[in-house]
Amino acid sequence: IYEEQITYFAKEKNAIGALLSWYLISDAKLVAEGPEKALEVAQKALEVAQGPRINNYLFIALYNKIIAESYIVLSEYEYAKVHIEQAIMVAKKFELLTLLAQLYLLYGKYLQDVAIVQKETRTDYVSGAVKMYKKAALIAKGLKNNYILSDIENAKKNLDSFCKLNNITLS
Repeated sequence: IYEEQITYFAKEKNAIGALLSWYLISDAKLVAEGPEKALEVAQKALEVAQGPRINNYLFIALYNKIIAESYIVLSEYEYAKVHIEQAIMVAKKFELLTLLAQLYLLYGKYLQDVAIVQKETRTDYVSGAVKMYKKAALIAKGLKNNYILSDIENAKKNLDSFCKLNNITLS
């Protein structure tokens, strides 16, 4: 259905509709078909969104988010970090606060994932994750967004469990 929508929006020269369809496709592919398929769609769509004729900052940030999520699943942490930071930069600049809260949450999850593989600097990554969750919670509380607050609480519980399993204590 989404791919039919892209054809329709392209025919009607409706960039926003096509960008939205590509976003929904890449998000669905991440869950249903895996990160490689999501990357394939999101990277092409990001090029279009960044093009001089469109240059849509919301979708630039959203595609960077999907790309980062895909790289996290693939354990390609450096690429994930670059895309998270690019998305955060855009979200901050244009005050896309709901998206910014989601990106800080994603950054916290990224740092927690990195902590799993970086044993010697694990505590630093965990501390960073806590900071990101706090930033996300501050924005979500200001927006009164209970959905994101719930996600943050779940992420904090996962982090607490991780810390207990690995005997990590934060001051």
